[in-house]
Amino acid sequence: MPPSDTPALSSPHAKHRLDTGTQRVRLDLDQDVRAGLWWPRSTDYAAEINDLAYSCGLALEQRIERITFAWNHETAVRLQRISGLALELPDHGQPREEMRVYPAAGHVLRLVVVPPLARSLGCHAQERD
Repeated sequence: MPPSDTPALSSPHAKHRLDTGTQRVRLDLDQDVRAGLWWPRSTDYAAEINDLAYSCGLALEQRIERITFAWNHETAVRLQRISGLALELPDHGQPREEMRVYPAAGHVLRLVVVPPLARSLGCHAQERD
């Protein structure tokens, strides 16, 4: 399936669709690029984090400096060594399913992470054909 045909990129609720030429990152972002949904392909979010940071950077037209999320501590430490990207624990009051993406300057992008299991269970936030 070509990247432009991925369900997240052709979703009717997406105002800003990001096609990075890869099928690994599925994002729906609002028109202001302040919030969106991310559909990781597996529960190993770490496997896609560099592609996610790159895709968010394209959308925000800036380099991504840090991401806050309810990381497994070992995963965060391992990824920081590999990518140089600051992966930090969630901010106070940050929902567990929300990932916050911080560019070098400007506003924060808030992504709701839609786990693969949610898609198979018919979650309301699932991808649409």
